[in-house]
Amino acid sequence: ENLAKGFMVDYNFKTWDVISEIQFDWQSGDSDRCFKLASDTKTMIVNLRKDSGHLDAVHFEPISLFAIDPKLEAEIKMRNKPGNVIYYKDDTYYRETSKNGLFFVLNIASPAKKVAVWEYFDESRNQLIRIENYGKEGIKSFIGKIVSPLDFSEILPIKSEG
Repeated sequence: ENLAKGFMVDYNFKTWDVISEIQFDWQSGDSDRCFKLASDTKTMIVNLRKDSGHLDAVHFEPISLFAIDPKLEAEIKMRNKPGNVIYYKDDTYYRETSKNGLFFVLNIASPAKKVAVWEYFDESRNQLIRIENYGKEGIKSFIGKIVSPLDFSEILPIKSEG
């Protein structure tokens, strides 16, 4: 919960810089915060959300939408949503959530933009695929795994204020 742009954090035996922060506000009234982290030449996304007072964390990495299914983009454009089941690397994922809302890039004066998001879980419910549709700006997809917020440590600002 203490992450913010301009901070660094230890995760998976590496130190990562928080390079951007995005907030998603859903029509349901819920919200998620996403952080883009960079270490050397690698980047990843960490999504934080509160569920019944409990903090959930998901480690996401971008994947090609076409690696999931070459016809998926056309299906989303035609039906305004993907199917209920998707396959990726011999694993089956089942759609569990479908959300519509707005996203904001924090710390930058940018307008809110509409987004539709679908999340699919595998049988273990530890792995998931997230598909984000930004309309004319395109579709992004991510593979993720649920991680403990305790896996993140040494959360410190990069520069001290003063």
